[in-house]
Amino acid sequence: MRPIRLTLQAFGPFAGTETIYFDQASHSGLFGIYGPTGAGKTSIFDGLCFALFGQSSGASRDGKDFRSDHADLDTLTQVELVFDLGPKRYVIKRIPAQERAAKRGGRTTQQSHEAYFFDATGMDVSQINDNTQGKVLAEKKTSQVDKLVPEILGYSASQFRQIILLPQGQFRQILDANTKDRAAILEQLFDVSHFKRFQENLKEKAKDSSAQIKEATTRRDDRLSQSGYASIEELAGAINAGNIMLDQAKMAVEKSKIAHSKAREKCEHAKMINGRFDELTKAQTELAHLHARQPEIDDLQLQLDSANRAKTLLGLETALSQSKLDHQQAITRHAEATHTESNAKQGHQQALSILETLQDQQASMKALETRLQYLKSLQDIAASTLSLKANVETCYKVLNSAQLKQDALQKNIDETKLKLEEQKKEAGLALQRERDIAKLEKQLDSIKADLAALQIYATQKLEFDKLNQQLTSTSDHHKAATSAQTNAQTHFDKAQADLSHIQALHLAANLKNGENCPVCGSLEHPNLASGDRSSKGLNEAFEKAKKTLEIANADEREANNRLISLREKTYAAQKLLDGLTPSSKNKVDLENEKNQCTKTLSALKAAPSHEDISKLILALETALTDQNTTLQTGQQTLQSALSAYEIAKSRYEDTLTNLPPEYRDTSLLSREIVDLDKQLKGHAEQLEKAQKNERSSLTHYEGCKASTLEKNESLERALKRLNGDKTNFETALRDAKFTADTFLNAKSILQRSDTLLQQIDAYKTALIAVKAQIKQAEEFTKNHKLQDIETLQSNLNAASKDLETKTEALSTAQHNLAHLRNTRDAIDQASKEVDRLNEKFGPLGGLADLMDGKNAYRLKLADFAIAAMYDDVLDAANIRLTPMTSGRFELRRDTSAASGKGSQGLDTLVYDAHTDTHRRSSSLSGGEGFLASLALALGLSDVVQAQAGGVRLESLFIDEGFGTLGSETLDLALDTLQELASNNRLVGIISHVEDVKRAIPNGFIIEKSKNGSRITQRNSTL
Repeated sequence: MRPIRLTLQAFGPFAGTETIYFDQASHSGLFGIYGPTGAGKTSIFDGLCFALFGQSSGASRDGKDFRSDHADLDTLTQVELVFDLGPKRYVIKRIPAQERAAKRGGRTTQQSHEAYFFDATGMDVSQINDNTQGKVLAEKKTSQVDKLVPEILGYSASQFRQIILLPQGQFRQILDANTKDRAAILEQLFDVSHFKRFQENLKEKAKDSSAQIKEATTRRDDRLSQSGYASIEELAGAINAGNIMLDQAKMAVEKSKIAHSKAREKCEHAKMINGRFDELTKAQTELAHLHARQPEIDDLQLQLDSANRAKTLLGLETALSQSKLDHQQAITRHAEATHTESNAKQGHQQALSILETLQDQQASMKALETRLQYLKSLQDIAASTLSLKANVETCYKVLNSAQLKQDALQKNIDETKLKLEEQKKEAGLALQRERDIAKLEKQLDSIKADLAALQIYATQKLEFDKLNQQLTSTSDHHKAATSAQTNAQTHFDKAQADLSHIQALHLAANLKNGENCPVCGSLEHPNLASGDRSSKGLNEAFEKAKKTLEIANADEREANNRLISLREKTYAAQKLLDGLTPSSKNKVDLENEKNQCTKTLSALKAAPSHEDISKLILALETALTDQNTTLQTGQQTLQSALSAYEIAKSRYEDTLTNLPPEYRDTSLLSREIVDLDKQLKGHAEQLEKAQKNERSSLTHYEGCKASTLEKNESLERALKRLNGDKTNFETALRDAKFTADTFLNAKSILQRSDTLLQQIDAYKTALIAVKAQIKQAEEFTKNHKLQDIETLQSNLNAASKDLETKTEALSTAQHNLAHLRNTRDAIDQASKEVDRLNEKFGPLGGLADLMDGKNAYRLKLADFAIAAMYDDVLDAANIRLTPMTSGRFELRRDTSAASGKGSQGLDTLVYDAHTDTHRRSSSLSGGEGFLASLALALGLSDVVQAQAGGVRLESLFIDEGFGTLGSETLDLALDTLQELASNNRLVGIISHVEDVKRAIPNGFIIEKSKNGSRITQRNSTL
C-alpha cells in the first residue's frame, strides 16, 4: 500500500481541510513530519490508520475522539485517502461518529460512522473529487468496508501497526513478541493454508485409523466374549472335544442306518405278499361283475348293427332332400319372374304415354321463349337505372356527411370558445392557490421541525433518566464491592500474619547457634519466635482468603469501571439534554396542526396548477384556430358534393323513362324472368327424362320376358330330378328292411355309434385282463401265506425313531463344531486386521502427532513453515542490522526446545559478537532496540514482497524513536532508510531530532496556533 493523497477535515488539531500529497513531498521516497509537541504530527498517521481501518495509529482512540475542538459545528469531520496497491488505485473515505448541526431548527444531531470504498484504477489523482471517485466497492456500511479493506491489503489493523506504521511507544512490539503472537502476525502475511490443510487432513486420517483400530479390537474382543470362552486356548480345547463327539455321533448313525434298512426291507416284502392276496380277491369280484353285464352288452351290439345299416342309406336320403329343395326354389323363381314381367310391361306403357303428352306441348314453349327474350332486354335497362340510382344515393350520402361535419365543427368551435373563457378565469384562481401552497408548506416544515425536536428531547430525557437510575444502582453496587474488598483485605492480612508466624516458629525450631539463618544469614539468634506450632488449616485459610481477596479486587475494579463509564455517559447525556430546547407547544397540538395543514395542502395540490391551466389555454387557442381552418375547407367540400348530386340525379331520371312503369320494380321483373326460365328448363328436362324412361322401360320389359321363359325350363328339370330321387330312396329302404320310423330310430342311434363301439370293446378288454390277473395271482398264492404286517411295521417305526434321534445328535454336534470353528476363524481374522491396522497406523499416527505440535518445540506444521520463512526474515533483517551496529548484533531464531506449557520456535534472540552470547531482545537498550526493530520491520517487508503473490508493503511509517540513537548510529539508520526509499519505497518518519530534520529536509511542517494546526509542505530549500 502506497498513500498518494490524504485529506483531513475537522480532524484532531486541524480545524479546516488539510490535504497532503505524499508523492509531491517525497520525490526521493523519504520524508519527515516535523512540528512542536501537540501540533498534530501523529494525527497524520492517525488519519492514515483511521481511513483504512477505522482506528487510530495507537489503537487507543476511537472515531468520536477525532473530532476537532477548533472546527465549526457546520464542518463535518471526515478523512479521505487515495492510495495505490500495485497497479490498482483505490479511494477510501470515512466519516466518524460525531455530533453535527441539524439541517433545520438550529439544533444538533448525532452523525453515525460511515465509510465509502471506491476503485479508481486508471484515474489521475487530480480527477478524483467528491463527485468522481471511481467504481463503488462498498458504500456507507462500515461493516462492508471493514471486511473488504483487510482482504485487499492482506493484513489487519494490528498487523498494519506492527509492520508498516510503527506507532510511538509501540515500535518494539514485533521484535519482543513471543512465539504465539509472532505466529499470528506472520500467518496473515505468509500463506500457509496448504500446510494447515495438509496437517488437518493427516490428523483426520490418523483419527480415522485410530478409530478403526479401536473398532476392530472391540469387534475381536466382543466375538470372543460372545463365544462364552475366556481365552483362545479354552476355545481350541472346546473344538478338539467337539471333533471327538462328532466322530462318535457319526458311528452311531451308521449302525442305526443298517438296522433301519433291514427292518424296512422285511416290512416292504411282507406288504408285497399280502398285496398279491388282495389282488386275487379283487380280480374275482371284478369277474363276477363283468358276467352280470353280458345282456347289456348284447343289446348294445344289436343297436350298433342297426345304425350301420342306416348309415348306407344316408347318401340317397341326402340326394332326395336336395332335389326337394331345388324344386321348391325353382317354383319360387318362376313366380317371381312372371310377376316382374307383368310390372315391366305396365311401366313401359306409362313411360310411352308421358312422352307423347310432353311432345304435344312444344308449340306453347316457343311462345314462352319469345316472351323471355323481351323481358331480359327490359332487365338490362333496369340494371342501368339501378347503377345510376346507387350513384345518386352515394352522392347524397356524401353531401349529407359534409353537411353534418360542418354542423359538428361549428358546434365544436362554440364549445372551445366557452372552455377558453372558463380556463382564463381558472388561471387567476390557480395563481392564488400556489401562493397559499407555498405559505402552508413553510408552515408544515416548521411544525415537523418542532415535532422532531420534541421527539429528540423526549428520547434524550428518557435516556438520561435511565442512566441516572443505572448510576445510582451501580454506585450502590460499587460501595458494596468496596466494603467487601475491605473485609477481604482484613481477612487476608490476618491469614497471612498467622501463616507467617507459624513459618517463623518452624524456622526457629530448626535454628542452631553458630549456623547461618536461611533468611538473614546471621550466626546469632537472640529472639527466637515462640508459641504453638500447630498449623492445621492455616494454609487452607490463607489460600481461601487470598482467592476471596482476588475476587473482591476484581469485583471492585469491574464495579468502579462501570461506575466511571456510567458517570461519563450520564454527563454526556446531561450535556446533550441541556443543549436541547423543546418547542413551547405540546405534541397533540402540533400533530393536529400538522394534520390540518397536510389535509389543506393535499386539497390545494389536487387542483390543477397555473402552469397546467396555461398549457390548456394555449392548447384551446391552437385548437380554435385549427377548427376555423377546417370549417372553411369543409364548406368547399360541401359545395362540390352538391354539384355531384345534381348531375347524378339528372342522369337517373333520363334513363328511367325507357322502362315501362310496371317493370320499374326490378324485383317483379326478375321474378317473372326466373319463372319463365324455370318453366322452359323444366319442360326440356321432363321431355329428355321421358325419352330416356321410355327406352329403358322397353329394354327392361324384353329382358323380363326372356327371364320368365328360362325359369319355366328350370322348373321342369327340377321336377323330373325330384321324382327319380324319390323312387331310388324308397326302393333302398325296402331292401334294408326299414320302415320310415325304424329308419329314423336307427339314424338317431348312428350319432352315438362310436360310443357304443368303445363300450363293447372296453368290456371285452376288461374281461380278458381280469381273467389273466386271476390266473397269475392263483399261481403266486399257492407257494405263500399271509404275513404279520402290524408287527413288522412296529419294528420299522422303532428303527426310524432311533435313526432320527442319532441323526439329530450328529447334526447338533456338526453345528456346534462349525460354530466353534467359525468363531475361531473370525477371531483370527479380527486379530490379523488389528495387527494390519496397527502396522499401518504406526508411522501415520507418529507423523500426525508430530505435525500437530507434539514435538520438542510444541509447534504445528504451519508454524514450522512460518519458522522457516521467519529465518528468511531474520536473514534479511541482519543485512541491515549488522552494518548499523558495526557488526556487533545479529538476530537469530531461538531453536531450543520448549519448556513449560508454551510453544517455542519463533522467539527472537540477539547474538552479541562482543560477548559471543545470545540474549533476549528485551535486554537491548532503547537505541539498540530501535535499530533491531527497524531492521526486523524492513526485513519482514522485503521477504513478504519477495513472495510470489505476497502482500505488497510499499510504505513504512515511523513515529519517534530516533532520539535514543547516537549521532553515528543515527547516520547508519538514516542511510538504511534512504536506501530503502531509493528502491521505490515510501518512508515517512516523525521526529524531534534536529539531525533528522537536516538529513531529511523533504516532508511536512505542522504549525500550531490557538485556532488549530495547519500543514505546509517542506522541501530541501527550507
